[in-house]
Amino acid sequence: MADTTPYFYQWRYEFWDEIYKGDRDSKNNRSGIGEVKWSLDNQGHWRFEDWAREQFSPGKIEYDYDDKLNSDRKLTNNTIVFKGTWKNNYPYGKGEFFLNNKLFFEGNLEDGYIHGKANFNISFITLIFGIYNNHIKIPDYFDGDNEEEYYQNIKTNKDFGKFNGEFKFGLADGYGELNLNSGLSYNGNWLKGYPHGSGTKKYSDGRVEIGEFGILNENTLKLTTEYIEEPKGQLIYGTREFANGDSESVDKRTLIQKAKAIF
Repeated sequence: MADTTPYFYQWRYEFWDEIYKGDRDSKNNRSGIGEVKWSLDNQGHWRFEDWAREQFSPGKIEYDYDDKLNSDRKLTNNTIVFKGTWKNNYPYGKGEFFLNNKLFFEGNLEDGYIHGKANFNISFITLIFGIYNNHIKIPDYFDGDNEEEYYQNIKTNKDFGKFNGEFKFGLADGYGELNLNSGLSYNGNWLKGYPHGSGTKKYSDGRVEIGEFGILNENTLKLTTEYIEEPKGQLIYGTREFANGDSESVDKRTLIQKAKAIF
């Protein structure tokens, strides 16, 4: 049967084939209650497969990907564990992620995707591990210019904030609350990983945007001299308030967006 999941929803968290402990069905598929464990090695890899790929260069032996406990892989003391219900080899139902035994994610999954309600902390490790994969950027996040910076970021595991909301196939979709320590927040409706619909967005400089969020210049060929790094998730209709008390009305809806608002 062909995969009918839309292209833009292809955000399933990969690499579920790590060390698994738990129930299996009659076909030996992971099914029921189980857990998967990832360990950080001294080359910066969380996943055995990432490490194993580097062993394929000329002059090195070809490692068996199923050998999860290969003694050549040097591990650190950092581990991530997922615990939850499984079906057909993927998480399906309620699940939790733990970093060094500390809970940082709880929510619902379906076929390996975050799907349904989820609540989790956003940190450096959360981002590099791939749990947070919305398109909106996290201020102050960087993965380091060199190996020393990377490992320092791993060690400190900077806390960026929290997200609590609804997901569809791995992306925020529905109502969600993003509250970052930088001062950036968005509480409102999301679509495919971006703010979309009614909501309130606050910035670190004190600006507050209230109204309808969407795509600038949707379905038009309009050119603009204003630099917009990402046209999605922008305030298209509402008010913008500034820290000094000033405010302005905003209406950047296209004809098609205005027509949608009528119905």
